[in-house]
Amino acid sequence: MISEDDERVFKSEIIELLIEYKAGYMLINGKFEIDKSLQISSSLEQLVENQLLIQSLHLKNVSLFEDIEIRLDPTKRVTCFIGGNGSGKTTLLRGLVGATTFKPEELNLLMIREAKKSQLYQKEGFITLNYLFHGEEAQNEIHFRAFDLDKRFKVKNGNGKRRFLINANDDLLKTLIIGFSQQTGTTPSKALEGFNPKLQDIEALILNKPDGRFYEFSTWLKNLLIAPADRVANQVLLERIFKVINQVTQAGLELTSHTDAYVKTKDNPEGIPIDLVSQGYKNVLAWLGFFMKRLWEYGQTLSFRVDDFTKLPAICLIDEIDTYLHPKWQNNILSTLVDTFPNVQFIVTTHSPYIVGSIPKDLIQLYICDKQTVEPFTLFSPYGANIERLTERIFETPARVQAIAQDVADLRKAIQNNDFEKADQLLQSLEELGVGDDDNDPEIGSLKILLRTQKRKAGI
Repeated sequence: MISEDDERVFKSEIIELLIEYKAGYMLINGKFEIDKSLQISSSLEQLVENQLLIQSLHLKNVSLFEDIEIRLDPTKRVTCFIGGNGSGKTTLLRGLVGATTFKPEELNLLMIREAKKSQLYQKEGFITLNYLFHGEEAQNEIHFRAFDLDKRFKVKNGNGKRRFLINANDDLLKTLIIGFSQQTGTTPSKALEGFNPKLQDIEALILNKPDGRFYEFSTWLKNLLIAPADRVANQVLLERIFKVINQVTQAGLELTSHTDAYVKTKDNPEGIPIDLVSQGYKNVLAWLGFFMKRLWEYGQTLSFRVDDFTKLPAICLIDEIDTYLHPKWQNNILSTLVDTFPNVQFIVTTHSPYIVGSIPKDLIQLYICDKQTVEPFTLFSPYGANIERLTERIFETPARVQAIAQDVADLRKAIQNNDFEKADQLLQSLEELGVGDDDNDPEIGSLKILLRTQKRKAGI
């Protein structure tokens, strides 16, 4: 006689096989019914109306999270997770994209309960993703089960509503979901076959591995430049892509063809081969450029003509969106994304106050990851806030080097206590270090005025 647990596992495996070979159907209350999400949209408006929108994520015994639930507001254009290194930001993105597939055998996220001579895992855990698709609420759930509490465990899909994939064999997605890891690869990623959305679009993020899509993007650009057919259409497409990239960089990038694809900038009018641009440019081209490439390709698979591919719906996840970006670019990136792609749900992580303060609060929801918790930030609206305030209140980091910050605090206290000798010593010490010696430091300048005022009041 088999146990209840073994019977449950056996039944779930049978159900998975049935679903795999009954593409176009889903399991509802024990019966197979037609999957409405496979219905073909006949217009861009209908596609947008039926688009996929993530609503919530629940993690239990996943990585460092014992039990958390995060609710995403689909009306917000951007969801942003911030927190220190090791606070779980990447885990959240991996959980989000991992729950889109029922082939996540390499998604090793089960919580380690003890680590002595060997790692011992929790007995089980799960990731639950709730979302809207074709106007219906749906759910994906992935179960992790450890056997003998060691490193071997199976991954099972929970409720059978495999709404993201067309079928298991082709790894085709019903809508474009694309994820970018924070690690920039130095070798090309495996080229996609065909234009349809695929699991490969989120593979680098799921597996948290180096992302080499810059090289795939640069190869695609070169092929567009030299293709004899559709030369005019290709040029229009390239101009559209580089217009968006220039809104971020303000660098006047221009792609031209010599014997290779060259990039011209305001500072380098002669141009250089695209493969030799700086790491900052490579990073923007690798994810923003590649995202636009995939969005355009997605448009080519639809049954209707798409005049403007930037209006297509999609979900885009970017880990450490600020990596290698100058603060000016960080200031521009989110506003460019929400203005250019009105039907894309962006989910990002960052360490940058310039990112979180760059768009109005009705467009962004901000979450703080700290000590195995994920909480919404509601103390004030980050939009347009002083960078020092954002740095100190949201990122919990002093705006100055700690030693200087302490001297400035001691200076303020000495002035308030009318300890003028100590205040003069501290001020002189700061000026010798180059702090406030040019009167361009507002805080030091105000303290100097306060010190003179207090001295006059004391008759000094």
